[in-house]
Amino acid sequence: MSEISTIDYPGYVAYMVFTEGCNLKCTYCQNPELLTFRKMGFGKMLFEIRMNELIDAVVVTGGEPTLQENLPKFLRLIRRMGHKVKLDTNGLGQHFYDCAKEADYIAMDIKTEPSGYRFLRGLGLTDEKINSLIERTKWVIDNKEEYEFRLTCVYPYITNRAIPNIGALLQDAKLVYLQEARDAERAIPPETIEKLKERLSKFIRGKVEVRLL
Repeated sequence: MSEISTIDYPGYVAYMVFTEGCNLKCTYCQNPELLTFRKMGFGKMLFEIRMNELIDAVVVTGGEPTLQENLPKFLRLIRRMGHKVKLDTNGLGQHFYDCAKEADYIAMDIKTEPSGYRFLRGLGLTDEKINSLIERTKWVIDNKEEYEFRLTCVYPYITNRAIPNIGALLQDAKLVYLQEARDAERAIPPETIEKLKERLSKFIRGKVEVRLL
């Protein structure tokens, strides 16, 4: 799947790539049709990008892009063409590092506090995998110039009780978004999101913003 967007990578005309397959099954997923994994080829997309002179960036989202073994090579080719690359990820794919190194901008979803990942649908995260997620989060902060962390505000994953632990995880981040959930059964209302922002801001050295739909 692909389309053109002027809002997903602000300042750029972006070719959107939607990869198929995800290792989580969030109840509020915006693209549930992409949950089932399918190994993807990117040849046709490369051709379309080369032929479109308006495009100056590529955004890869999903699903979970970092499950795709051949994505790092695709991203390298995109950058050689002179285009910027934005990667949307939950940070849990087996090819995360290889993909992240090829991205100019990373938007990483933090679903809940680290211990809460044990209860997410899809991956039954062990302590080892949770520690890996923590390491990957810190890697983004330490190694990427442009990035954001996104918290989709759905109960019971983003709560007042969880905020201190999320804050400890993201304390050195430059930019964190608390974003409103779209059509989610247990979406947190905007007025409560504002209160969560105030609380989270006490733990984060960088900016904490609210993103409403």
